[in-house]
Amino acid sequence: MNNDPFQSDTRYTYDVALSLANEDRPYVDQVAAALRNKNLRVFYDEYELLWGKDLYPHLTQIYQHQARFIVMFISRHYAQKLWTNHERQAAQARGFTESYEYILPARFDDTAIEGFPPSVAYVDLRKTSPGELADLVVRKLLEAKLRQPEPQRPHSTVTFNIGSQTSDQLINANTVTIDQRKA
Repeated sequence: MNNDPFQSDTRYTYDVALSLANEDRPYVDQVAAALRNKNLRVFYDEYELLWGKDLYPHLTQIYQHQARFIVMFISRHYAQKLWTNHERQAAQARGFTESYEYILPARFDDTAIEGFPPSVAYVDLRKTSPGELADLVVRKLLEAKLRQPEPQRPHSTVTFNIGSQTSDQLINANTVTIDQRKA
């Protein structure tokens, strides 16, 4: 029996992608490991064989289309990097079209990030352990799963004759209803 609550969400390659500056890697390494230990599909550059890939379009795909959530590890280092700005812009392009919190900011400090409003709620990493942050990501994923509408099951009507009677059979999931009428 599979106990993975996220496996059914096949719209995304990753449950979460992590966007960070190399200087912040010691903390993020611990978060990534904790998320993996919770059986989440994590995009973390250290877990990928990126050798030879054209990173510009590859990272655009991941941060804009392939991850359910992006955890953005904001710091003074993050604000200065070209690649983190590219990841942020790709995530923001998707965030513009989504009706839910897609970008999950986590702050090492109070550095302002271009195009990122200060009114967006964040997790303060000065007060949050890597394990606690991983737990918050799981909670966010579970909340998102609960908000998803249940897929509609197809309805079908079958009409057939039994002797002189007509039966309409409505099949909906595991429920079968038969109405018998005289012809």
